[in-house]
Amino acid sequence: MFTKKLAAIVTALASRVRAESGVEVVVYENPSEELAHMAERGRGTVHKYGASGKSVQRIPRRDEENYLFSTRRFPSSTVVAPPPGGIAAGDFLFFNVGIGQDGATAGFPAGFNYSELETNLQTASQVPQGQAFRMKQLGISFNAEAQVTDLQQLCDAGSIVLTKQAGQWTMRHGPAQFWPGGMGVVMASQNQGANSAHNGIADWKSARYLKIPRDIHNLENFNYIYRVPRPTRATDGTLWSVNATEMRIWLWGLQVDRIPD
Repeated sequence: MFTKKLAAIVTALASRVRAESGVEVVVYENPSEELAHMAERGRGTVHKYGASGKSVQRIPRRDEENYLFSTRRFPSSTVVAPPPGGIAAGDFLFFNVGIGQDGATAGFPAGFNYSELETNLQTASQVPQGQAFRMKQLGISFNAEAQVTDLQQLCDAGSIVLTKQAGQWTMRHGPAQFWPGGMGVVMASQNQGANSAHNGIADWKSARYLKIPRDIHNLENFNYIYRVPRPTRATDGTLWSVNATEMRIWLWGLQVDRIPD
């Protein structure tokens, strides 16, 4: 009887703390020494206090800080070295091509296979089995050789949208210029700024920090979209025209990998 009442009190307290502060509180029946031993072994069974005999199996996993990134080329072209071209109105997907896949849908010519330079996502538009991400920074960067005017146009031409589960959930992040990449080439130059192309201060600390981490779960379908509403500038109605430029959307945070038994 005492044990049941104690369990009810602990459960009520934990629920109240969570309701008031938004912090999940879990009390375990396992002694601290047993939990420490399980952490060393990488396996074992964790029992929640007052869970009526139910237990939670601890899944061995490895946590590492890492980037999650994807690249597109503008202007989209089947030509290996395209001439300057416009940016068409429409949605341009990121994270829609995995390592080793054809990059034709990301602005590159057919037969250009993605490598670790273009993305580190293994499966197109989906986190693979046994993996998840908890990201705390988001930025947009460009290839180091990008010309200043091309970078400026890509910052102005489109906005960033996050979609999950084939568009069932959407978050609109606003213009690309809101999300500095925190990296790039910045130096004194005699070429009147040709060697100072970057998006924001070239320091990773200048990138946006997400106070609420962005979770991308195991087998979850997602894409970031660069959405261009019109092929012309809103200022004077002239067409966009960019040289071949690589644009990257990146996230930085925790990569969680399940360790196979």
